[in-house]
Amino acid sequence: MKRLYKSAAVFLVLLMITTFFAGIGATALTFDNYGDYKLVLTEEDTYYLYSYTGEETHLNLPITVNDKPVLGIYGSCFENSAIESVVIPDNYITIGDSAFSNCVNLKSIVIPPIIESIGEFVFYNCTALESVDMSRATEIEAIPYGAFSGCKSLQKIELNQNIKRIRQSTFSGCESLKDFSIPNSVQSFGKHAFLNCESLTDIVIPDGVDELPENLFSGCRSLKTVKVPETVLNIRKNAFSWCEALTTVNIPELVTEIEDGAFTGCSSLKTVNIPQKLRSIGYGSFSKCGNLRSLILPDTIDNISANAFNGSNRTLVVRCSPDNKYVKHYCRMNRVKCKDIESEE
Repeated sequence: MKRLYKSAAVFLVLLMITTFFAGIGATALTFDNYGDYKLVLTEEDTYYLYSYTGEETHLNLPITVNDKPVLGIYGSCFENSAIESVVIPDNYITIGDSAFSNCVNLKSIVIPPIIESIGEFVFYNCTALESVDMSRATEIEAIPYGAFSGCKSLQKIELNQNIKRIRQSTFSGCESLKDFSIPNSVQSFGKHAFLNCESLTDIVIPDGVDELPENLFSGCRSLKTVKVPETVLNIRKNAFSWCEALTTVNIPELVTEIEDGAFTGCSSLKTVNIPQKLRSIGYGSFSKCGNLRSLILPDTIDNISANAFNGSNRTLVVRCSPDNKYVKHYCRMNRVKCKDIESEE
């Protein structure tokens, strides 16, 4: 069995290498050395940085080697290195997966203007990274999986205005990220994109986004305000769980389901505007919301899962129409206060 796992791992590595070089036109790997750098030469007579073995902490990456242009950085090239700063030349077009991951002394980075893509986990766990400037890198349309995950010192990041997708876990664990503006061009988010960004205080989600995925802002304990556009159709599991400073949420009218744990642990939440076409409230959706005083539920509700209001029911009053038998029955069975909408406060 161990041999099988080892063989599979070797196959995957070879497949990744083959795929990468197919994309840059290489049919065989040719390596050259340049100081402390190892480079790959493609059949187009261009170089890509492959690895770095030096001890310098402040780097200006080469523009040309042997009169041939260097056009990018191979995956894991600087992974685990001790570099504190790096200048990436303006002629570079790609930065591979995990290229700078675990560079725990790297403090800032500027992405050049013609970079077309950055790889998954490219700056993963760069724990000293404080600022990122991607404002000129207008060719980049997606921030990939885990790109800045674990960058706990990251305070400022400037994105270009062409970004369409912020993928899974992109900024998870960026606990110092406070002032962050989502470009209006963004159309979608991946799961856990801002998980445990504990310093975020205000977020405006752009028009056109139609889903708030699982754990999107979970653990954003300082998040006070969030503007959700009317284009949103789905609020997935734990999307805002443990946003302890959040006080008000306006749920768009097109939302028909609030999934499990969506607002669990939002202990400061006082006001939630429920859409008139809502049909389902998931398990624990508003549990442990100790300051939530009132929810007005529409007649379209036909499913409220177990523990939807657990830990909130001491203060919460659910209001519904006099004829809403389903909501009244649920409240009675789960010891939640229920009053008719027309009744006095």
